[in-house]
Order: sequence, then structure tokens, then C-alpha cells
Amino acid sequence: MRVNVWVMATVSVCALFSLEACYYDVEWDLYGPPVDCGQVEAGYSAVIEPMLSLNCKGCHSGTYPDGDLLLTTYEEHVAAAEMSLERISRPATATGAMPPGAPLHPCNVEAFEQWILNGKLDD
Repeated sequence: MRVNVWVMATVSVCALFSLEACYYDVEWDLYGPPVDCGQVEAGYSAVIEPMLSLNCKGCHSGTYPDGDLLLTTYEEHVAAAEMSLERISRPATATGAMPPGAPLHPCNVEAFEQWILNGKLDD
């Protein structure tokens, strides 16, 4: 009987340490399945404008926009495109990363970059 208690205690301790050792950061576990960004079209009216309205307009509109940067019209989006791409491409923890606290999905960043490379067209 005494051996069984010792064996059970040893097994319990080993199990506890093995559970601790199993933790690891796997991108799939942290962010979900990989997304095929190749399917993303970079159209302004279908992708870019809604993305900017949802993620940027709240802070970059009105009488006193953050950073004195208005992002409400097509012309304003075009004028700030390269600077905006640089900001949305930063890691979420980097200084000046946009949007603050909630990075854009990588497919949105890729679509924005593609829109710039395609000439920032207003479709």
C-alpha cells in the first residue's frame, strides 16, 4: 500500500510538470487558421474605404482629428496612403502603430498595400 501512494504521488508530480512543459506559442493556436490573402481584391470602394472608415475614421475625423490627420475622403486617403501603410504595418506593440491596440488583419494590410501599388484608384 505504501508503494502505491508513493507511485501515485510521483506520477502526479510528473504529470503536473509535463503539463507546464507543453505550453508553447503556436501561431495557429494564437491567431486561428492561416488566411489566404491572395483572394483579397484591393478595390477602394469594396475594401479600402470600408476598412478605413471602420478602423481610422473614429479618431481621424471631425474638427480636431488625432495627429491633425483627416481620413474621411478619398482624397485624404490618397494623400496619406504611404504614411498610413507604414503605420498599419508596424507591430501592435510598436510606438505609433495604427490602429492603436487592435492591429488590422494581415489581409487588410496586404489589400491596402496592393491598392497603393495599383495606383490608389477610386473604383
